[in-house]
Amino acid sequence: MESFLRNMENLSKLKQRPSQFLSMTSLTVEKLEMLHDSFEPHCTQYFHYHTLQGKPRVKMSFKEQKNASLQGSESKLFFLMAYLKNYPLQQFHASYFGVTQAKVSQLIKALSPILEKTLKGMGLTPSTNPEQLKAELEKHQVQEANMDATEREVNRSSDYEVQKEFYSGKKKRHTIKYNLLSEPNQYILYLSETYEGAVHDKKICDIEDYSFPEGFLLRYDLGYIGYAPENVTIEKPHKNTKLNPLTEQEKLENKIISGERVSIEQAISGVKRLRIVADKIRTYCRGFRNSIMKIACAIHNLRVRSHLRAYTCTRVSLNF
Repeated sequence: MESFLRNMENLSKLKQRPSQFLSMTSLTVEKLEMLHDSFEPHCTQYFHYHTLQGKPRVKMSFKEQKNASLQGSESKLFFLMAYLKNYPLQQFHASYFGVTQAKVSQLIKALSPILEKTLKGMGLTPSTNPEQLKAELEKHQVQEANMDATEREVNRSSDYEVQKEFYSGKKKRHTIKYNLLSEPNQYILYLSETYEGAVHDKKICDIEDYSFPEGFLLRYDLGYIGYAPENVTIEKPHKNTKLNPLTEQEKLENKIISGERVSIEQAISGVKRLRIVADKIRTYCRGFRNSIMKIACAIHNLRVRSHLRAYTCTRVSLNF
């Protein structure tokens, strides 16, 4: 089969079909081009000094080989974004782009770190260090945030003890879990370490021991009841029980809080527009799992902070 992206004419034709382009990459044409402006120098520099297999070149190369699988950094970025968005089997992705399955694997391993480095340079990657969270919030003068946890399904282990660690009673599946902190405009501020699905939401907060600026407003759901950091105002819904049913006033307060908290649910939905973090994880490499989650959060932040969006995050500007 001829390569789908053997030359840039095919990609140009796809750009003329915005809805199809969006469904394939999760980004509009304009946003992908904006991302490519920062991706290109990192990609070019990497392949100057490294082969596709990641080995250092004996002699620095300034030109792509004529028989390269994907010509140009833009086609490479499209290739990677199409994989992250749809998460197809590598054999299917290989047949679509006219390469071998082994080549798909090599390209993903080579391009993913480049994309992560690009997004970090643009200032889009969320903080992952709980010790620096307070400083980051003070630096950008963030006064309120929403907190929630999200899970990704993993394959069940053959070891029964390991199964118990990863089994999520809420999802009724084996999962890994992350804690997220987002601004009201859906911008993701913080991404926690990876935890087993059996770990409770509040326990993640206790383990990571977050610190917040004085007078900070934090909203969370019933999964965090009992978590009360110092100098923080908490907004949480009232719990309904058989012995203590909610009053009309409490129901109204829950509705208001739910309306304020919906932004983090929308943020998580935005992250999971990439099927690679929404579907069951097929890889066992922990480093790759965590890297992809950071990329997914950063891609969502790119959409939020884009000047093409109706409402944007204006606390900092994109770094190119």
